[in-house]
Amino acid sequence: VLPGFQFRWDDLLQRPDIEELALDEVYSGYVLPKYRASVIRADRKARRAAAERAQALEAEIARLRRQRS
Repeated sequence: VLPGFQFRWDDLLQRPDIEELALDEVYSGYVLPKYRASVIRADRKARRAAAERAQALEAEIARLRRQRS
């Protein structure tokens, strides 16, 4: 029915949330594949924003240090 599909016995017993399954490498191609892609995109966007904020803060610190001198 689903070529290549596999699962872990522990997952059958523990019944993890669907979001957990979607982010798990074993299930990512079968459980909400677009969810995983959107999570990855959101993570990349957040990292980029954090890097930009850090860069802006470093520039502001440098400006304030120059101003003090």
